[in-house]
Amino acid sequence: MIQRLLAYARRVPREAALQVLTSQSMVDLAGDLPKLTMPTVVVHGTHDQARTIAHAEFLVEHLPHAELRLLDAGHTPMVEAPAAYEQAVQRLLTLTHN
Repeated sequence: MIQRLLAYARRVPREAALQVLTSQSMVDLAGDLPKLTMPTVVVHGTHDQARTIAHAEFLVEHLPHAELRLLDAGHTPMVEAPAAYEQAVQRLLTLTHN
């Protein structure tokens, strides 16, 4: 999977990637987080080099019904720690059915 992702990344034109990242950085939806009242599980890899634990904590602090699940993974915990990720999804399903 990692090799496939790296191969994809090598095919993306540098300008296109820069344009997407610039566009993403200009959108700030933080003020809308408190409006999202559904149960939420924020899953974050403790070894993530793209986002810090503080980013995940920010989401949990601003989403009214959020829990934080820290996994022993990097930026793609669903690939790096699939069993722990599945447990987090199962927790979300439990929250949504109560």
